[in-house]
Amino acid sequence: MKRRDAIINLSWISAGLLLVPACQYKEEKAAIALNNLNINKNQEVLLKDLVDTILPEGDMPGGISLNVHHFVWTIIDDCTTKENQAKFLNGLSLFNSTIETITGQPFSQLDAKQKDTTINQLMQNSQADHDLIEFLNKTKYTAIWGYTNSEYFLTQQMPYKLVPGPFSYKTITINPQNKININA
Repeated sequence: MKRRDAIINLSWISAGLLLVPACQYKEEKAAIALNNLNINKNQEVLLKDLVDTILPEGDMPGGISLNVHHFVWTIIDDCTTKENQAKFLNGLSLFNSTIETITGQPFSQLDAKQKDTTINQLMQNSQADHDLIEFLNKTKYTAIWGYTNSEYFLTQQMPYKLVPGPFSYKTITINPQNKININA
């Protein structure tokens, strides 16, 4: 009987040891799972705010509604070198600290107009850190790329026909109100 109790106690102890690492309270992890980048929740929220500033909500869905910020993280994680990933993360941290020194507030606490003017000032500043400017340009370019390749944009804004219609020699008058596919 004692042997059986020892085995049961040993199994309880081993199960407890397996659960101990899960009980550690570390910095919050980001919601998106990345292969190469190790980001935290604050970095994810900061990039989300930046994408929301670049592609705000309005009559059309903005960058947040279309999860463009996840697209930016995925592209940086999968399609850039380790060196460029490090520059991107350095630019992200420089962005937050630079915004705080310029405005006295974190980026997330600024209103939309202040965010826009501050970003424009940073991009026009020739003395700003190279990693910061590269981060802003890469984020802007990748966010616009993700937006223009989203399902919403390609089906609602620029309808794409997989198979083109019949060819015609007729002269067509261009109507600026019609939606056309700019990539055709």
